[in-house]
Amino acid sequence: MIDLIKKISIFILLISTVLLPFNSQAKASIDPESWPLEVYLYTDKSSYVTSEVVTWKVSISGGSTTGPNFDVKFTDSRGHAVWAYDLKSYTTSFSMDYPTSGKVTAYVTVHGVNGPVTDSHTITIKTNQ
Repeated sequence: MIDLIKKISIFILLISTVLLPFNSQAKASIDPESWPLEVYLYTDKSSYVTSEVVTWKVSISGGSTTGPNFDVKFTDSRGHAVWAYDLKSYTTSFSMDYPTSGKVTAYVTVHGVNGPVTDSHTITIKTNQ
């Protein structure tokens, strides 16, 4: 889905650069387009042991056709908080240690041209066996 949105965005951008030079009046009134912003937060597994590092992955789609530029805030129910400012890609990740067992819920907020969007995901941390 993300690749499809990227391809559509690039196609629209290419078409607009070809057609706009022939109409200077239209060129002056066009602002950069943007697509609805979406975010998906996930991990590779739903359960980890306390000795493992959990890599939370963030996948973003949409935003401005001029390219990605996002501020991403990651937090979790264990008190971690990390910002990624001016992210220039559609994916990022955050790695965290969880030395005690129990449920962990992580939250991500992505700020872009269409305003903030959020997602959350819960995993289970188990003691080493």
